[in-house]
Amino acid sequence: SSGINAESQKHLSDMTSQEAYTYVAPTTTRQNRIQPIANPSEVSYSRLINRVTERLETESNVLWTEISRMCNYDSKTVDLFKSHNTQLPTIYLIQKTHKFDCNVLVSDVDIISNCKIRPIVSCINSPSEKLAWIVKSILSPLLNHVPSHLSNIHTHLEELQNMSHQQLSGLSFFTADVTALYTNINISGCIQDLITLTEEHWEDLDTWGLTLTHIHKILEFVFTNSYFTYHSRLYLQKIGLFMGCQPSPIGAIVRVYMFERRSIYTDLHVSFYRRYVDDAGSLASSKEEALRIVESISNEDPDQLLKWEIDYPESRQDFTPFLDTQIKIDEQGTLHHKFYRKKQKKNITLHANSHHNEGTKVATIKNFYKTAAFCSSTPEYKEESMKIVDNLLVNNGYQDPRRINKTGRLHPLSPTTRHNPSSSNIQDTDHVTCTLPFINEPFSKEVTQFALSHNLPVKFIFTPGKKLSEILCSSRPHDKPHCTIPNCIICPLITTNHDCKPKCVIYKVTCKLCQELYIGETSRTAHDRFSEHRRAVNRPLTYPDNALAAHYSEFHDNIEPDISFDILEINLYSTIKRKVTEAYYINLFKPSINNKEECEKLKGFLLQHIQRQI
Repeated sequence: SSGINAESQKHLSDMTSQEAYTYVAPTTTRQNRIQPIANPSEVSYSRLINRVTERLETESNVLWTEISRMCNYDSKTVDLFKSHNTQLPTIYLIQKTHKFDCNVLVSDVDIISNCKIRPIVSCINSPSEKLAWIVKSILSPLLNHVPSHLSNIHTHLEELQNMSHQQLSGLSFFTADVTALYTNINISGCIQDLITLTEEHWEDLDTWGLTLTHIHKILEFVFTNSYFTYHSRLYLQKIGLFMGCQPSPIGAIVRVYMFERRSIYTDLHVSFYRRYVDDAGSLASSKEEALRIVESISNEDPDQLLKWEIDYPESRQDFTPFLDTQIKIDEQGTLHHKFYRKKQKKNITLHANSHHNEGTKVATIKNFYKTAAFCSSTPEYKEESMKIVDNLLVNNGYQDPRRINKTGRLHPLSPTTRHNPSSSNIQDTDHVTCTLPFINEPFSKEVTQFALSHNLPVKFIFTPGKKLSEILCSSRPHDKPHCTIPNCIICPLITTNHDCKPKCVIYKVTCKLCQELYIGETSRTAHDRFSEHRRAVNRPLTYPDNALAAHYSEFHDNIEPDISFDILEINLYSTIKRKVTEAYYINLFKPSINNKEECEKLKGFLLQHIQRQI
């Protein structure tokens, strides 16, 4: 049974070979994988990936340099948005398990044959990520000018509540879901719609000094270079937007709005119509009228790719689910609504035993009850909604969650937990934010109380540590970056993993001649930094400022160098975080090779950062 069916073949192009590909989801496994049936000529995944990645990096940097020169940006801004050491996006196929009836037993074959998937493409650290962030930041305010767009998932209730019984009488609330919205968006049409709306509301946007032409070029680069990897192979998405690319939601919302503007906002004059990305809610007197509404929107799509699935109530007694609400309108035009959770949705939320501070857990509980109360139109519906929340929280280890909601205390004898205790007397603009790891509740309270007692303008945010799944499992098992250099001389020198691909690392160098240590950090790849150290110990005189070169000149002159590397931390993209972590390991290992000048520079950097924050 086809994992990526014939309809989807037009969306994907296999870039590893000129031959066509067919994909199946094997019935012998429940893993979410797709496999090639054909056996095309083998092309090196590594060499192909590197070639494409480097080309995209170069194109991104050339485009940004050209735009920066025309906008007279300073060198710091230019460097900030240049791409370095990137990797191609990776696709994750998330099964839409909510499409199955949880009360009906199905076989593996049924699941594989009929289960729909949601393709999520992770663009983190991709060559276009920084440029994507720029256009996302510039174009986000456009959503304020899209009348159908729901800014939050409860705005539709407020608007329906403001309609009179006469306005609602004879109407029913129905929902419509756009089928595969992102992957059915015409890219060139989407870009043109974004540019059109941007031009109409140019005065309301902070464009950073960019022109419409600049924005158009960036959008073209971000949306058209839709390469991704899956199972160690390279693909190009030919139609549609990446679900995972930062400006994609804006593009999809604006594209559909342009269809709406030329149909329901021009000809039909629908009394109520709102949409949250691909989920729309509206009013109609019959199912036929509901179909006319969505078909009028679809007919504006020149590619005829926009398809809808409608949920219209069979009777006046039926509720229609929309987002986290259920809505119905009775014969008298009275609006009824209550809280909703899909039956297929797992009863999982922030667990009572999770490694988070009490304030976060209390805030989670309060938000659930607040949402349930807001979504309920009568006391009876409110009690029904509250019971849904009760069941959810009890299943996640909370005892008497309604008491917690009322008192703000997880335990009856504990003091009231304030969600942001350090900011109670401090205006948001008058404090600095300090992020600390959450160790335990007494430590968090002691730190917060110290800041309060000394009137320090600091707001503390306590973040939980890594979960076991993050430590023991990989989210990219098939596409994990690995060394692609033939006969690499650095990888064998690394004691664990033997992989020099990671970047933004904290590392340890061991001189195997005397067992002395050196601790360092770099934003570059481990290969680049370790190669530099290796050259330094081989030619100490050419690297007078390198601590390892000075060590070998003083203690091992004219002796064959012998060093090894350990990668202690990876993916520390924040400079200050790398410096702090480096200082921690220097204090832990007390390396003798790190010279005094280096330590003083590190101390000076940290002090300067602290002074800037204060």
